[in-house]
Amino acid sequence: MTPNTSKLQRNVLFRSVNLPKGNPFLSLRAIPFLIVLAGSLAIQPAVRANPVVKTITVDAPNSLGALAGIIASPNRSAVYVADSESNKIAVIDTVANQIDFFIPTANPPVGLGLSPDGNTLYVTEGNQTVFGGFLEAISLTTFSQLFIVPLVFEPEFPGVSSDGSTVYAPGGRHVAVVGGPLNGDNIFVNGSPVDAVFNHSNTSAYVTNAGFTGISVIDTATGSVTTIPTATVTFGLAIRGNTLYATGINAVYVINTTFNTVIDTINVPTPGIFSVSLPALTPDGAFLYVPVFQNLSNFTSFDNTVVVINTKTKTVVGKPITVGQAPIQVAAAANGIYGYSSNELDGTVTVFRLLNQDQQGQNQDQQP
Repeated sequence: MTPNTSKLQRNVLFRSVNLPKGNPFLSLRAIPFLIVLAGSLAIQPAVRANPVVKTITVDAPNSLGALAGIIASPNRSAVYVADSESNKIAVIDTVANQIDFFIPTANPPVGLGLSPDGNTLYVTEGNQTVFGGFLEAISLTTFSQLFIVPLVFEPEFPGVSSDGSTVYAPGGRHVAVVGGPLNGDNIFVNGSPVDAVFNHSNTSAYVTNAGFTGISVIDTATGSVTTIPTATVTFGLAIRGNTLYATGINAVYVINTTFNTVIDTINVPTPGIFSVSLPALTPDGAFLYVPVFQNLSNFTSFDNTVVVINTKTKTVVGKPITVGQAPIQVAAAANGIYGYSSNELDGTVTVFRLLNQDQQGQNQDQQP
């Protein structure tokens, strides 16, 4: 499932900050240089209480980024964490909540995707020597490389179709297609795409854009692109049925994918004007966990909280969960017991108890 690389077209990614190859979330960090923030969406922070049960050290802290993407297996007791600092994937046992082992990667890993059967891990990677990046596929049965595809830009967080046939890797101003009818294409989506997901029928892919307002909708048969307007730029996505959740600046946009329309906007409590990064739904879809990432008024300042949203009432539940510095992405274990936050700067993963449908979510401190 490798693309026809002759179709790939070279493009130049505008870089506003000088960060090393493989550094995660370049697009999000560049936001203060890409947009002019008008007005203030700031909300007073809630009083924080923390259901954290454990902090797992994956690598040493790094002010330029130690960790990146995190994803939970759909059928294994495992969570996978991209360690960009050391070119490896940490495999966390979700029963013992400890690192089981590491999987080496060819280059610094950024974003992670999984095949529906949980047997293949797709890793977007930066290039350590020249401009560009890679998509590497790793077998989770043999823990060996299946293939690696060169990309003409440094990619962000990939999306995998529900039938496992296609991977979309956003980055630069394009989305690289690996597999499927558009295999090898680079689809232009304008400004700084970050995250991608497919609808259940795989007829459309949704891509956030950190460089301009709106979510790109790609027709997976033709490659044509339309846009869903949003009030701010967007960063992360989570989808369940025909409801798509997109994180933005101090907000989560709720989108009906039948009509591709924003039907609600949920304000996220932050200490100022902050980007909200890559979220995760609980397995039952009852709650959305959203990490608060970067201060867009002072881009050297990062937050350390995860906010919980009740998806039925579309309201924030309880108090933000205190995690490590710069939570870039969260994942929910398949058993619905624990959530995991990949903390980019301090090299840790925070483990916290998830709410269930019977809990109203005061998020008071809990013990394991």
